[in-house]
Amino acid sequence: MLVETLEGSVVREQAADQPFNPASAMKLATALDALRTFGPKHRFATTFWITGTFDKTTGTVTGDLVVSGRDPSFHDEHAVAVARELNQLGIKSVTGDLIVAPRFSMNLCIYFAKPPTDVCNRSSSNRGSIGTTTL
Repeated sequence: MLVETLEGSVVREQAADQPFNPASAMKLATALDALRTFGPKHRFATTFWITGTFDKTTGTVTGDLVVSGRDPSFHDEHAVAVARELNQLGIKSVTGDLIVAPRFSMNLCIYFAKPPTDVCNRSSSNRGSIGTTTL
């Protein structure tokens, strides 16, 4: 570890020539870069859509449930929250497959139509949004 002043004077030094895993210290640089790149109001989006139909009376999706998105903070507990949200929206069963797009992760926008190109844009006329939540 090596700590220097802006002028280059050593404040503290311990095993400065030995490599180490910077762990959490790297998170600071990553967070700063993310804030500069995306801004503080940016939210990553995850989209769910079906390839078939949804029967509101039975809560059945006849077809596949597809998920895509790229939120680097997706964890197992988010999958549980998604299942709860889908149940609250009336989805009780899916007859097809759960298709997970490459590099999937989380922030939830749900559409029952073809994959949207502008994720979470509710004004598009080619799909019907049934719910949106941010985890």
